[in-house]
Amino acid sequence: MRFKLGTWSIPVVVDKGASEDVFGYYDDCPTPRVVVTKAGAVGRNFPLTVLHELLHAVSDVYGLGLSEAKVRGLEQGLGSLILSNPKGFRSLIDKLVKSEACAADPVRKPKRKVK
Repeated sequence: MRFKLGTWSIPVVVDKGASEDVFGYYDDCPTPRVVVTKAGAVGRNFPLTVLHELLHAVSDVYGLGLSEAKVRGLEQGLGSLILSNPKGFRSLIDKLVKSEACAADPVRKPKRKVK
């Protein structure tokens, strides 16, 4: 599984030998990646751990400097919104993917029609 963020392609790796004190971590050196531990890979932990670590990546890429507490709050809030409104989020994602210009991705440029 990979997630594109701007010009980065961030793989998600499950490391079952990693410490079980944490569910996962985001690492950007030498290349960006999300690592999910054995504890983070179980059941509902997996998607929430991936979301949490991707929020760290967003904070890093866009220079937000979010604390662990703020990332945790966003993870819990977004996770709750998504779980409570799956059809709404699927619809939003479909509309976002189908749109020609995506304001949320500063790297993507709108297509211009050639006359």
